[in-house]
Amino acid sequence: MPLNSAKKVKKIMKLSRYNVVKKEKENTYAFNTLHGVFAKIKTSLWEKMEAGNEAAIRAFLPAGFWVEDEADELDVYRYEYYRAVFNKETVSLVIAPTMNCNFACAYCYEKGYTLPGKMDAKVEDAIVRFLEERRDKKISIHWFGGEPLMGFDTILSISKQLTDRNIAFEAVMTTNGSLFTDAMIAQLDELCIKIVKITLGGVGKAHDERRVSKNGNPSFDAIIAAIEKIMQRTAVKINVMVTVDRTNTDVFHEVSGYLSRRFPDYMYNRIKMMVNSLFNMTDFEGSENCITEEERSQFVKNLLLEDNIAHLSQVIPKRHTICMYQWENSYTIDPSGALYNCFEQIGNPSFAVGNLLNSGIPVWQEAKAVFNDNPFDDAECRDCVLLPVCGSGCVMSKQRYRARFGNEKKDCFFFKNTFADRLPKLYELKIKKKNEGLTDFVQDC
Repeated sequence: MPLNSAKKVKKIMKLSRYNVVKKEKENTYAFNTLHGVFAKIKTSLWEKMEAGNEAAIRAFLPAGFWVEDEADELDVYRYEYYRAVFNKETVSLVIAPTMNCNFACAYCYEKGYTLPGKMDAKVEDAIVRFLEERRDKKISIHWFGGEPLMGFDTILSISKQLTDRNIAFEAVMTTNGSLFTDAMIAQLDELCIKIVKITLGGVGKAHDERRVSKNGNPSFDAIIAAIEKIMQRTAVKINVMVTVDRTNTDVFHEVSGYLSRRFPDYMYNRIKMMVNSLFNMTDFEGSENCITEEERSQFVKNLLLEDNIAHLSQVIPKRHTICMYQWENSYTIDPSGALYNCFEQIGNPSFAVGNLLNSGIPVWQEAKAVFNDNPFDDAECRDCVLLPVCGSGCVMSKQRYRARFGNEKKDCFFFKNTFADRLPKLYELKIKKKNEGLTDFVQDC
């Protein structure tokens, strides 16, 4: 929603309900979660604004820290939220060509719900027909699994059919990265794959012991070799997700340091680092080492203090609208053609909401996904300053929490209670390192 121009506003104003503020002696740091704007302001000036000084207020109207008195900002977010839910301009599919995987990670949430074999031609054709009917939309495909490289021929087949029909699309792939061949890498650009997401559990032996291959062979060196070839031979970007739990809190530093030395020309432009916090989703053996949201918050805070977060994604969160669970035009498809609201449900038949080979998704299932667990039914969420960047949290996480703890435990944003304290350091890093993951609006007064 466009912000009002200060020159046009001559109405009674009020402070936005979505300002997160850290006031220090000389400077005040303010971040508005609804508009995603960030400012460092002299504390004396901020206090004038708080006191209603008209000149000070007008100076900051474009930033969204002040709004018209009659404006209901919750309604603004509600409007943006449901506009995104019913967005007809984009179609997003997570497609698993196979649920088979060559790894046996203990913490895999798909354990026990894998389907044998690969996607057959009937399901491939159904996916192509589904997208052909929506060819006027912006189409996004996320190749998933299992391990999608074990179904690479399916990826080739679907992509070729779309290309032959002049259906434009862009793709992302999540893979363990160990099965790339030179032939596969040579076709990544042709397959419209823009980003490959690869998870590492450490450097060398540490990775091989945490992310165990079923045949017992090490995989780290093969993954690094694949990353090197992808950098040299394609335009694809790589997001490296580093799995962190209570037993390996130094692993992020170790992996980022290794990759920085190995790929100095590509780090932080084509290779980006992400923390993949290990949460207990399946009560697997060893789940006692999973981290809590509070521990995750402290971990990221420590990275901040070390200046080690300049290229970490989501340093300052962007406005949350919806996740795929609630988005009308977003589905996960398993090899049988079964449809799910979320990729975390894939392969579990109890979560399937339809099948592409039958009649798709019934309307009542669509309505249930949209209106159940929406952020406006929870009083605490409605009143929270972080609602626009949290959206009331992950629907699947909330369902898991309810199953374990009942309704008394909330799945809140991991830095809910520490975000304000982080603002000075975040602002310093934004200016110092111009982190592209941060907000574009920075005002220094």
